[in-house]
Amino acid sequence: ARMGSRASRRSIMSPTVLIILALLALVATVYATVGSLWGGRTLGQQVAGIRLVDGMGRAPAPTVALARALLGTVSAGLLGAGFWLALVDRRGQTLHDKLTSTFIVQPI
Repeated sequence: ARMGSRASRRSIMSPTVLIILALLALVATVYATVGSLWGGRTLGQQVAGIRLVDGMGRAPAPTVALARALLGTVSAGLLGAGFWLALVDRRGQTLHDKLTSTFIVQPI
């Protein structure tokens, strides 16, 4: 039984799984960064009718968009912990929104 549990642990953290997770994180980061720079909207945000803005109501600067995307990937990797914050925050900000001073808004 011990050998079986050790083998299953190894298979979960195999190099292939780690490479796939890293590629998914990279794709998510690029998608969120490019979407944020493209008028503050990813494709999903366009469909939902929302957009990402900075404190001045503009699309975030490239460095801010990248930082937010990287932090969002970390939030997702922590079982979505950074996203849950939006449910209780009075401004509806996620952890990565707070750390980058960005907001999701619904344009008028």
